Amino acid sequence: MRFYQPIDRADLAACRQRIVEAGQCNIERSPGGWDYWFKVRQDDFWVVDRSEPDVIRGYLVYQRVTDQGKELAKVVELGFEDPEALLRQLAFLATLRDQFAAASIVVPADVPLNWLLREPQIPHRPMNHSCAQVAPQTRMQLRIIDHKRLLEAMRFPIEIAAKITIGVRECEGNTNRFTMDVSAGRATITPFASDTDFECPDRVWAAIACGGLSAIDAMRFKLARGEERIARSLDFLSAGPVPFCDEYF
Repeated sequence: MRFYQPIDRADLAACRQRIVEAGQCNIERSPGGWDYWFKVRQDDFWVVDRSEPDVIRGYLVYQRVTDQGKELAKVVELGFEDPEALLRQLAFLATLRDQFAAASIVVPADVPLNWLLREPQIPHRPMNHSCAQVAPQTRMQLRIIDHKRLLEAMRFPIEIAAKITIGVRECEGNTNRFTMDVSAGRATITPFASDTDFECPDRVWAAIACGGLSAIDAMRFKLARGEERIARSLDFLSAGPVPFCDEYF
């Protein structure tokens, strides 16, 4: 782990692109986007993981902030290709304990961060000693504008075969009805005009389609209507990484 140098730019961009492609719902960053972030975060600390000489496996960007009189290392962006890369980042942050009272990071909900810490049982009441704290955040407030374009761009397990008619109640008052036919790892979306097998509001469908909420859970909590058999046939959408985006907008 070392601080970023200009020669790292291409490998850093390649690392982040691999992380984006392996995840769900993050946003690709163009060369102009990198120019922008280097400009607005020029006073922040950029660290890269050069555990292998010819490739970057992870990175983090942190700021020095003051909270209630204590100096904190606030990580404003981080990326890691595998658990080993995340562990190296946590080890690096631990080396800063002589400079900061604590470190603050944001990770996807499916990363069991507390189990990687020395004290994995995060307390649920105030403690009289320093310990880790966790605060859940809802950052993925999604709405799908073009259902066909999104779903037909997705890659699914090759063994999945399903044909479901779906109704999405849009916030404008209309209902988007379409057939989702999945085979050979891809989906084909065609308009549908009759009663649907599964129906829910647009914000719920966005969470289902992007893997943040299973269709069967949406039905259990009365967020969607349909048959349980149909909802379970949509389980493949919630397999894999949870949706996560490190861009604020």
